[in-house]
Formats: sequence, C-alpha cells, structure tokens
Amino acid sequence: MGSKMTRINTIEVEFLADQHLRAEYLEYTFAINAIQKSFNARGLAGIPSNYVLGMGHILFFKDKLLYLKNRHELIKEELRRRGFTNLNLTLDFKALPEFLFNDWSPNLNDILVNFERVYQRVMLKPEWYRYYRKALPDWFIDKEVYKERVTKSYLI
Repeated sequence: MGSKMTRINTIEVEFLADQHLRAEYLEYTFAINAIQKSFNARGLAGIPSNYVLGMGHILFFKDKLLYLKNRHELIKEELRRRGFTNLNLTLDFKALPEFLFNDWSPNLNDILVNFERVYQRVMLKPEWYRYYRKALPDWFIDKEVYKERVTKSYLI
C-alpha cells in the first residue's frame, strides 16, 4: 500500500485537533487511490477483520467506502465550524464498484486504539497542536479527561 502514512480516525471529529482534521481531510485522496490499486490487484483479499493502525489500516476500509465518504463530509463540516475555508476537495469513487460502499461504526476498542495513537502524538509537541485555532484546552492534555470525552458515547 506504500509508505505514505494516511490517517483514518475513528474518534468523533469534534475531539480532534485542527491538524488532525486538516490532515485527515487531505489524506483521504491517498486512501481512495490505495484502495483502488489494492482492489484492482487483489479484490477483497487482505481486509483485516478489525480496525488497525499501521499495516492494514487502509485495507480495513476497502469495503467500507460509505464510512469514508460520510466521515469526509463530517470532517469538512467540522473544519468549517473552526473557520477553515477552501474545503472543495471531493473524493473520486467512480472507479470502485458499488458493493464496496458499506457503512461501518467503530466500537469502543476501535476508539481506544485510535485515541492512544492520537494522544501519544499530541503529547510529543502539545504546544504545536491547535483546537479551534487556539492552544489545546486543558481537557485535551489531561489523558483521563480527554479519554472520557472521546469514549463517553460508547459507554452508554
């Protein structure tokens, strides 16, 4: 699938830093291209059974294109709320068969896997990350508080 890191997060968009949202917004084009190449070469083979980071991350979404399409729209909406403009990127799914357009809902484990990676990266340089174009709020820095916010709807 190549060496380019591509993010497809499971955390609700409102709980991601501006940089996460902007990167994920742009990187979906890489993901769609990688999925197209993989599907052309191997069909449905190689799809991991669970959400993973690293090897297999993009392959997991090969048959979950509706999730990618919907999440991309949610990311655009959240970026607009945060004052970002020039959000005209449209994903091109034309070359992919319709039976790959399935939705998906992350479970608590998927959220926790993604949360740990996001939090780890943010803590490497918390002063660099922004939330609504300002310094990260305290709840974003406090791991337990942030984790509680991210997982709250999954614990009900």
